Amino acid sequence: MICKKCGAEILEGSVFCTECGTPVEQVKEAAEQAAETVTAEAAAEVAEAVPAQNDTPILVLGIVSLAVTLVSCGSLGLVGMILGIVAMVKAKKFAEAGGVLEGKAKVGKILGIVGLVIGILATVGFIVGFAGTLIPVIIGMVTGGLSSFNY
Repeated sequence: MICKKCGAEILEGSVFCTECGTPVEQVKEAAEQAAETVTAEAAAEVAEAVPAQNDTPILVLGIVSLAVTLVSCGSLGLVGMILGIVAMVKAKKFAEAGGVLEGKAKVGKILGIVGLVIGILATVGFIVGFAGTLIPVIIGMVTGGLSSFNY
């Protein structure tokens, strides 16, 4: 250790500095205070260096994904599916960047998954419904024209 007052080296286990007589306890306290200051400064520098993660876009994408699929009644199910996938990818990147999936990020991911699932179901339903309408017309045209249908 080094004496706080005169700068002389103090032997391990000494109670006083052999040069100026300053008690060693004061030197230990000063060293501890300096270490705490350095630690606090380092923590502040790290906090400034790591940008805060914004989880709001994940929530917004999840909500929009679900809203689009519910409101569109199937016609925009594909758009809702894409938005759901984007919400899930953003949530994954958020977690990989050190963010914790809590609060808005977690809700956004869940809504994105629900939007994706409903989008898939709505798109399949839309395709099946469209095919169900179109197939009889095609069959009628192939087998004997549209005369078999009562228009």
